[in-house]
Amino acid sequence: MKELLRSHSLSYVQGLQIALQAQGIETALFDQQSLGFMGFAGRVRLVVQRDADYERALRIIQELEPLTQPGQGETGWKLQRWGCAAAALGIIALGVGGASVADLSTGSPLPPLVAYGLVGVAVAMTLAGLALILFGPRLARRDPPA
Repeated sequence: MKELLRSHSLSYVQGLQIALQAQGIETALFDQQSLGFMGFAGRVRLVVQRDADYERALRIIQELEPLTQPGQGETGWKLQRWGCAAAALGIIALGVGGASVADLSTGSPLPPLVAYGLVGVAVAMTLAGLALILFGPRLARRDPPA
């Protein structure tokens, strides 16, 4: 018996197991019970029963895996990072803007236009940040212009 891979995703490993068994390679799963809540506690291991099938099984798994280019998928994460920063700054600015609007009734040194403008910018920044978090990966999947 040789171990092919370990994964936190039971469904991923089971899919590979089915694909390998369809090619006549007998496999086994180990440590299925080690998976805790959403797979955080452990990993499932996929092994081949016969050592002679090991190299063939690795080739099959490599053929099934999507080819990724270096840096692929990083654009979506970068957009989400910027979205997190914008949303966090927007929430902070919303607190400051809300406090400045509340101080308007007590004779704040800020003109009302500045106070309400700060709240407007804070709301826009928060919404833009949340949009980048939600739609960043989808925007990154679009094909680049030719």
